[in-house]
Amino acid sequence: MTNALGIIEQQGGTRPFAKKLGLPPSTVQAWKTKGSFPVHRVIEIEKATGISREDLLKACLPPIADAVTKEPVHA
Repeated sequence: MTNALGIIEQQGGTRPFAKKLGLPPSTVQAWKTKGSFPVHRVIEIEKATGISREDLLKACLPPIADAVTKEPVHA
């Protein structure tokens, strides 16, 4: 799973993921809403979760909008 939303859910959701990172849940919720992680957090998230840096970098890209529906597509 390489999108931010999927990774957050895989880690137990917003609050557990935030706790694992030592961040406020509102920070993780903002990432979830945006659909991507900030690049400067990749190493920190990698250390806390064991998810590869490569997968986390993919999750730093914003979701691609579906050309037909204009809705974000979460791969």
